[in-house]
Amino acid sequence: AALAPEGVEGAIIGKALYTGALTLPAALAAAH
Repeated sequence: AALAPEGVEGAIIGKALYTGALTLPAALAAAH
């Protein structure tokens, strides 16, 4: 994911959040 353009990575994370596959706290933890 580090090599992906930020927009692509954001879209993947956004879809994961939308589908409930990833919770917001987990996403924030993964981002930092």
